[in-house]
Amino acid sequence: MINITSNAHMYFKGNNDKPLSFLELKVYGNVDSNVFNNFTKEATNIINKVLKINPDCMYFKYEEVLNWGWNGENF
Repeated sequence: MINITSNAHMYFKGNNDKPLSFLELKVYGNVDSNVFNNFTKEATNIINKVLKINPDCMYFKYEEVLNWGWNGENF
């Protein structure tokens, strides 16, 4: 699933004078930290290329979720 919110009012250090991105990713189960490192690296390159957002203006939050519900049941 993905939700993209454009024209959001995002502030960093009290300013909103340049584009920012915040990605929050929830992953089912436990993941090796190298997976997160690799994803951050690749996603940073793509976001910079496509959206022209500088890497120092991108933030990633990862969360491992042990319980996930779907279709009336839990995994």
